[in-house]
Amino acid sequence: MSTAVRFHDQRVDEARPSFLDDVIAGLCRVPKALSPKWFYDERGSWLFESICCQPEYYLTRTEEGILAAAAEEIASLVGPESLLVELGSGASRKVRLLLEAMRPCRYLGMDISRDFLLQSTRRLAADYPWLEVHAAWGDFSRCLQLPGGVAGRGVLPGLEYRQFHATRGRGLPVRAFHDKSTGVW
Repeated sequence: MSTAVRFHDQRVDEARPSFLDDVIAGLCRVPKALSPKWFYDERGSWLFESICCQPEYYLTRTEEGILAAAAEEIASLVGPESLLVELGSGASRKVRLLLEAMRPCRYLGMDISRDFLLQSTRRLAADYPWLEVHAAWGDFSRCLQLPGGVAGRGVLPGLEYRQFHATRGRGLPVRAFHDKSTGVW
């Protein structure tokens, strides 16, 4: 297997709201909100990774503990020759627990921070030479296409589900895989 990362540009620039549009819409909501996606350029991604390592930030440790406890069960339910999709993949640290347990044939990391995504998926490709690694650059809160050549039974860990407001996040995993025959997310 190649250690190259297959890169897929999933941005839909013409349909993407601008920062100003999102700020105005967020200030009109009750309660007021701003999508966290605007914080995740390369510098913001590194800052978030630094925050995750702080003792006060328990969420990452909690998620890692849950995944460690459930990884073997998830692997047995999903089975071999699977696709592992990680939305908001960041540094791809937590997903390594599932990679070790599942040994999927394909991994698709998706993130809004292009350079950070490429760095982390290249590390995964080097560390797991048996794995076909795909990197999809885009906003996973929008309807996206599975990149060509990426198919199979999959698991969506849902690690970034907490970043969605309750009404926005409801149904995300269903929407993400609502039509497996066409690959439409």
